[in-house]
Amino acid sequence: MKNNWRKYNGALIPNFPPHVNVVENGIEKEIKKRKAFFARWVSNFDIDKELPFWYIIKDNATEIESYSSNTRTQIRKGLKNFRVRIVDRSVVKGKGFEIYESSFKSYKGAQKMLSEEKFKSNLDENFQYWGVYTNDNLFVGYAMNRVYNDVCDYSTIKIHPGYLQQYPIYALFFEMNRYYLNELNMKYVSDGARSISHQTNIQDFLIKKFKFRKAYCKLHIIYNPVFGFFVDVIFSLRGMFKFFTFNKVDIILKQEEIRRNCNKKESDASNL
Repeated sequence: MKNNWRKYNGALIPNFPPHVNVVENGIEKEIKKRKAFFARWVSNFDIDKELPFWYIIKDNATEIESYSSNTRTQIRKGLKNFRVRIVDRSVVKGKGFEIYESSFKSYKGAQKMLSEEKFKSNLDENFQYWGVYTNDNLFVGYAMNRVYNDVCDYSTIKIHPGYLQQYPIYALFFEMNRYYLNELNMKYVSDGARSISHQTNIQDFLIKKFKFRKAYCKLHIIYNPVFGFFVDVIFSLRGMFKFFTFNKVDIILKQEEIRRNCNKKESDASNL
């Protein structure tokens, strides 16, 4: 069971892609053993029904000619201005923190910026890394991808804000999509689940520009009993929190609301 889960920000999440079914037996025991607040996973991945939780995926190989004229122009400008390639983890470890720090300052959300030491320790050797370089060989962006047998999760992408107007993000996504979908013929690539902790426009960008789509699924959460009691209490009193900002509490409340709405959608559908 331990190898099936990894601990992230105090929660247990599956150590495999979202289309793989989770065996629920023994989760409560694992939460207690790993001293986690809760375990979170999904079921019914890519269900043919709109639910309040989803992953953003692309599951078809696409040539540049199939994109819109505007997107093709932006991709070509990006490829002209930058070189994108797979790099060793040591490259990001040595040059990535400045990019991370600069891009973080533009965020609006509950996340706290990592120290340089923590940033480097989070660079998992099991990830695949990509680098974005100017034509003068200046390192200006990177991606950390979690690669499974037939799926790639675009876990982290950072571009130095000073270069965004030169279309590096277009070059990066184009090259990664081409590599994983066209060359390796993977089942899908994903930019992750619906964001709860911070505002992001990247998912809308990928849908509009690179033909990603929402793969709806049902969100499941099992809480540590003490933490679950806390969630039930603050959820029943959530109206009192609307005048205040408690970032971590807001995230927990939003996540619990999504979980309950998923259950409600399923219940409504079964009663039709």
